[in-house]
Amino acid sequence: MTHRLLDVAFRQEDVTPDSLAGKVVVVIDVLRFATSAVRALSLGAKRVEAFRSIEEVHARAGELADEKVIIGGEQGGRQISGFDLGNSPREYTRGMCEASVVLMVTTNGTRALAKAADADEVLLATLSNTPATARYLAASQEDIIIVAAGTAGKISGDDVFCAGAIVHCMRGAAQSVKRAHTDEALIAESSYLQNKNRTRELIRASRGAHLLYSIGLEADIEDCVQMGGIDLIARYDPTTRQIRAERIPGPPNEA
Repeated sequence: MTHRLLDVAFRQEDVTPDSLAGKVVVVIDVLRFATSAVRALSLGAKRVEAFRSIEEVHARAGELADEKVIIGGEQGGRQISGFDLGNSPREYTRGMCEASVVLMVTTNGTRALAKAADADEVLLATLSNTPATARYLAASQEDIIIVAAGTAGKISGDDVFCAGAIVHCMRGAAQSVKRAHTDEALIAESSYLQNKNRTRELIRASRGAHLLYSIGLEADIEDCVQMGGIDLIARYDPTTRQIRAERIPGPPNEA
């Protein structure tokens, strides 16, 4: 069996275009972009499109006059003036999302996706689609790097925990190649194993959660702590900036 790399970057600032080139990259932003985007896809959105600036979102919305367009996102955690939705997962209901194109910009998550433009393949993951993502990655024969978006340039425990969950779930799936785990991958997995029975407490104590508490959005945390339940991968195309769902059959891995 060929040995392939499995690595974790604890912050998006720890990766460069060269370090991601030729790899499968998984971007994680548990609180809250990835959770909201994956939820929107699971509730029937045609696609989610991710942007780096408010101006880009408005320009794109103007190009989609024939589509049902929902504009969502945040800056500094708060909903952007003039947007339909913020970044709270519960706002992304079936009625809002079904058959819609969702345009989003956020402080951390959408920017982390943009940094992965040189990767061979890019996925977006959160706790709710961790088992499905791990099953898909286990079949890959390429080097994999999981990138935790982090919060304001710093490590956030929720994203590292999710990265570790993916690493661990991959061990329980049929592997197409042997994986060489970096120290960072093993540290992330250890965070998951030590805290998997207290997921809610860990995420509530994370840096990302502290921001939500400070602006009165702590209720969002509860919507982001569920492991599994959405059996899809969210594939990002850097050229079009589109995120689309692909269903992944099979039961969730034991976590």
